[in-house]
Amino acid sequence: MTEMVSAFAAAKSSPNMLKVKKKKITKQDLLKDNKMSSSDYNKFENDFLNLSSILNKNKKDKRRNSSSNEKTIEILKKNSPSKKVKKGLTVKINVKSSKLIKTERLRGRPPTPKVPNKVSKSNASSLKPDVEPLNLSGLKTNKSNSKKRPFEDDRQTKTSPSSKKKNNAPGQVEHTEQSPKFIPIRKALKMKLDKNEDSRSVGDETLAWMIQPHSVDHFFKNVFEEKPLYIPRKQNRNYYKDVLSTKQFDEMLQNQRIIFGKNLDVTTFVNDKRENHAPEGRAYPSVVWDFYNNGCSLRLLNPQTFNEKIWKLCATLQECLGSMVGANMYLTPPGTQGFAPHYDDVDVFILQLEGKKHWRVYEPPTKLPRFSSPNFSQSEMKEPIMDIVLEAGDLLYMPRGTIHQGNCLEDVHSLHITISCHQRNSFGDLFSKILNDTIETAMEEDVEFRKGLPRDYFKYAGAIHSDKDTPERNKFMQTMKKLFSKLHEYAPIDDGVDKMAKEFLHSTLPPFLSTNESRRTVECGGEKWNSGAGHVVNRVEFDPGTEIRLLRANCLRMVREEDSLRLYYNTENSREYQEIDSQFLEIEDDFAGAIDHLIESYPNYIKVEDLPLEDEALKFTLVQNMWEKKLILTKAPLESHYD
Repeated sequence: MTEMVSAFAAAKSSPNMLKVKKKKITKQDLLKDNKMSSSDYNKFENDFLNLSSILNKNKKDKRRNSSSNEKTIEILKKNSPSKKVKKGLTVKINVKSSKLIKTERLRGRPPTPKVPNKVSKSNASSLKPDVEPLNLSGLKTNKSNSKKRPFEDDRQTKTSPSSKKKNNAPGQVEHTEQSPKFIPIRKALKMKLDKNEDSRSVGDETLAWMIQPHSVDHFFKNVFEEKPLYIPRKQNRNYYKDVLSTKQFDEMLQNQRIIFGKNLDVTTFVNDKRENHAPEGRAYPSVVWDFYNNGCSLRLLNPQTFNEKIWKLCATLQECLGSMVGANMYLTPPGTQGFAPHYDDVDVFILQLEGKKHWRVYEPPTKLPRFSSPNFSQSEMKEPIMDIVLEAGDLLYMPRGTIHQGNCLEDVHSLHITISCHQRNSFGDLFSKILNDTIETAMEEDVEFRKGLPRDYFKYAGAIHSDKDTPERNKFMQTMKKLFSKLHEYAPIDDGVDKMAKEFLHSTLPPFLSTNESRRTVECGGEKWNSGAGHVVNRVEFDPGTEIRLLRANCLRMVREEDSLRLYYNTENSREYQEIDSQFLEIEDDFAGAIDHLIESYPNYIKVEDLPLEDEALKFTLVQNMWEKKLILTKAPLESHYD
């Protein structure tokens, strides 16, 4: 089409008739005058009707303020009549009663995931992914004075009385529901990271978004490691929509090398027995969907390896939680259960993404266990302390050791993701790092620990004498108690913390960088090969006034060991758990003060010339080495030089 058509907001009496200003244009007119094919016209008409529904909704929302809004729609037609009307057709809506010019995009529906032909009609519908374009304008919210969080604006819905459960189960945390306006994770993290905020603060705000309306302080003071927390979001089922979908899982299967057993489990739980059906080799989509269609649950063990959005979420949360953060994805067919009742050795946040799942939660037999349980039988289960159905947008937090089991409802599938943390991250684990060294140091420095044991202590010490009360035994026990009380004087607690920090850096994900950050690191800044010119271009140099800071608050640790000073870091880690060995740089003692200055200055930038090193050459040597390992970020992209 080669002209601009000015039309009213809605199509009138006939689908073959478009009512326009001063003139009626029929389908025959368009086909004749503009030489459109019938298929072109049908596509144009479909887009126009989609637009009409948008405008009718807009009109209904504006009716309270104005009863005589005039709307003019300008539809830009393509110059070539032989070309089809494209998805992404730009439509401008000029509303006289509003000062805004809104722009909507008409987009086609992406294809549904490829499912084997044997999938029944009911099951196929349950696999339908979230494919609608993200629409932020359709969420109705009310103003609130609560503090902004990274994935919401400052507007919240009114409390829903129906969201309160009447009979509170023991251990269950109840609250009034609030639904903030949904903001995609990728957009929210980008906004925060581009503002050069402290990565620990971004992590706190990310956790606050995840557990909204509870604050981070409230969570750690009243909930964490103490009791389950259930957060329903009946008014915002899209709250976690941007995290992951069935469609995106299908795309992972098609485009990534996902291996059965290593990355993907295939399970059933029937007649009180769990069975694993995963074969060997790569998980091809047709094979995976055939398992699903036959009632098998799918568990993706490390979605952060294959999905960038989950990587972003976990990498951001690890800065807040101070431990390795991992994820599992579970896709369960309608009417099935994939796993037996059990408890885990990690704290878990369950984010319900699609469908529904019925959860029963039981008191932990051991509080905060170090290891996961074997599977329990149904006959071993007592009355649950929580019996709920999670729907899309809901969250369930469970401390490690909480027994739980989940099963799908008969009419809908379930997709959820678990975010896990605090595995082997207790005071006991810290003590295990320092006790051997503590005893060695005590024996080396205190003669009391080197004195010989009494000649006759076998007569009054040991299990067979444990219930005796004799003077010899009491004296022996008093000596042991005195020595135990002195052990803390020799405990290398800081060395133990450094060992824990090394494990943290070895286990955690590499930091996720926004595009803006990438341009200010070695990842995208600096030299590049120009194939046209046949040589290297974009040479960059640091100068004394270049401002730098650490990439993340917890991306490195300076540790003295084996008569050398080492700088351990996670910026070059794989997204697969401990796939590579611990990464470190051996550095000279002269650099220790400058590195410590960078650590203490974070998140502020400092100039290269202000590093506490006497020799100017050493300043640039340190900065260059840290730059090449992606440990530092410049305040602005480095200026390019061309030879």
